[in-house]
Amino acid sequence: MGYTNNLIGRKNSFFYIMIIFLLTFAVFYVSGSIMGPMIQADESSHLLNAAAIAGHYNDFASNYHAGYSLLISPAFFFANSPEQAWFFVKIINGGLYFIGALFLLFLANRLDTGKSRVIPIASVVVVAIYPMWVVMVGYSFSQIGFFAAYVVLAYLVLRAVQGNTLFWLFSGLMAGFIYWLHPTGLAVAIALCLSALYESVAKKKLLILLVSLTSVLAMILSYKYLFVPWLYERMTISGANPSLHYPSITNILKSLFTLNEAIDFMSRVAGHVFYLTIGTVGLIWAYFINMFYGNKPAVVTVPNTLVIFLSLSLLGVLALSVLLFTSTPEATRLDHWMYGRYVEGVIAPLILIGALSLTPRTQGVSIAVAIVASLVLMVGITEYTHTARMNVSAFWQDFYIRDAGLVLWCLSGISLILVSMMISRFSRLASLVFIGCIFTWMSSLQINWHESASKNATNRSDLARVVRQHYPSGICVGFDHSGINTYNRHVHWFDYGFVLYDYGLQRISASDWMSQCDGPLFSYDDSLDQSMGIHRIGKSTTDGPTLWAKESLPFIGTYPFIVQARSLDLNRVLDEGWYQMEAEHVWSKANAVLKLPVPERCRTISSCEAVVSFSAFGASADREVSVKFKLIDANSQTIAFDLQITDAGLHSVDIPLTESNSFQLVDIEIPQALSPSTLSNSKDNRVLGIALKEIQIRE
Repeated sequence: MGYTNNLIGRKNSFFYIMIIFLLTFAVFYVSGSIMGPMIQADESSHLLNAAAIAGHYNDFASNYHAGYSLLISPAFFFANSPEQAWFFVKIINGGLYFIGALFLLFLANRLDTGKSRVIPIASVVVVAIYPMWVVMVGYSFSQIGFFAAYVVLAYLVLRAVQGNTLFWLFSGLMAGFIYWLHPTGLAVAIALCLSALYESVAKKKLLILLVSLTSVLAMILSYKYLFVPWLYERMTISGANPSLHYPSITNILKSLFTLNEAIDFMSRVAGHVFYLTIGTVGLIWAYFINMFYGNKPAVVTVPNTLVIFLSLSLLGVLALSVLLFTSTPEATRLDHWMYGRYVEGVIAPLILIGALSLTPRTQGVSIAVAIVASLVLMVGITEYTHTARMNVSAFWQDFYIRDAGLVLWCLSGISLILVSMMISRFSRLASLVFIGCIFTWMSSLQINWHESASKNATNRSDLARVVRQHYPSGICVGFDHSGINTYNRHVHWFDYGFVLYDYGLQRISASDWMSQCDGPLFSYDDSLDQSMGIHRIGKSTTDGPTLWAKESLPFIGTYPFIVQARSLDLNRVLDEGWYQMEAEHVWSKANAVLKLPVPERCRTISSCEAVVSFSAFGASADREVSVKFKLIDANSQTIAFDLQITDAGLHSVDIPLTESNSFQLVDIEIPQALSPSTLSNSKDNRVLGIALKEIQIRE
């Protein structure tokens, strides 16, 4: 097949590449407010793989594939803190986005798209702002690397088909590396080998198949038998086994052996197809209709071998995704029925070709497919729980009509396809602009939600930051897993691992810690007590563990302690009975404890008072709330303060700092504490006492 450069050209290359660069800068900029990893164990597992590759040995070995971690490992070579590491990771993600978008441009440039230059560049821009890869710049998921590598691979296959056998070698190496990125890369590797087989037969050139197959196998085997053992050695410092979460192939295939599971499988296939159809505003079907049925005059000429590769990759990854969730009894979230994050890794070249060949006919087919897919999904879908939104980044319905059901999801989705179809009757370019606006809107919904959610997620790491603030890197830091009995408790292991990526956080029992470890211990073990000669340093406010040490730890943070400012040592001040800190306050339970530091001057020179500012939940003129503060002074005298609160405003109480030790314990009791669900129609079932705002000191 001949090749004519019909898009870039030397004169326009700088202009088009600058468009991609500006897109990348905009995507990186809007992800700047994302404060850190949010989804555990996925994100921190990739980050801790990267830390281990960079030389920071840890205890987090898993079977999360580490190809993406290899790409982001430079972030941990140069970072001096988790905040710096996270910033560098987002820069690398931005670079991966740039590579993916740039090779979309190169791919469009090598396809026969006719004489127009406006439609190809518009198509590239529209596909480049599809939500999944835009949103993934702000996460540490491997899919941003998968997107970039797959677009590069599609370009290499096209170059190979256009006459350069050496590119089959490059294609095989890249397909094998995609397996390094994620297990679903196996489907891509198989698709490449089958495409090479087709090309070998068509051109009667066995060398094509041999080169492709050999390079793919070399990459996969080197990952499994060389790279993984090397990485595990760096990530099992406690001697415990790696954490394995992917099911075996045998268990996955068992999901097809019963009628109910077969129905479940077909419904999830339909869910994936439904999501891809409405999420891409029909572009995915514009590809299939034009490639297999033709659609003149808007046809894009694509070599058969590339069509086979792209189509088999999508079908293979989709099948693996569906099989995984069909074989997993816990897959009850809504996104598990229409999981996008895996299959979206291989759709960029397809929807690019779909955008290049968009017509009213293809969009009409998309509407029909969406309706049929929703009906099949309706047959098998059972009750579902919440949605992990990052897995279905184009499913905007989750933000507005999640509880409305499949019918309204389908109607709302096909309505956008219908509008695009009507616009395309008059102008293909205007239709692409409309789709681009939809993609931008979807991305903004996801990024705004992610920004808020990531701020809440960083609160889970506060106790780990105490270790980072007070203990040197290199000291033994342990985490006792014996009390982990909920998912929420388990995520703290990964949260703390990232914050302490250069501390060698390791799994260790409390008894082994007592004899073997010189640093602090995180533990949920309620049997631990200060009478054992250890010191309680602080307790997480997010259902996390308690931090213990063999020596007392003085307070370094100074007054005031302000919740909004996340003051140093604040979560050591919040002892028992507190909920997760919110933006401007932290709620207590019906009973809570404050651990107030007593500065040296207050013990030896002058008397001091801690001024505690708070409001009482549910207090009003019609509902008086009693708030009782009680402390024991240096002479074993009980000092009590009983405030009667009759309004929702801010109140304060002066607590004398009489303790001769470095801290003063204050018990707080709110007998009338109740939940918002009891007081009103709220869904919040927490029993709330006081909302602590800040603690000042008065001398």
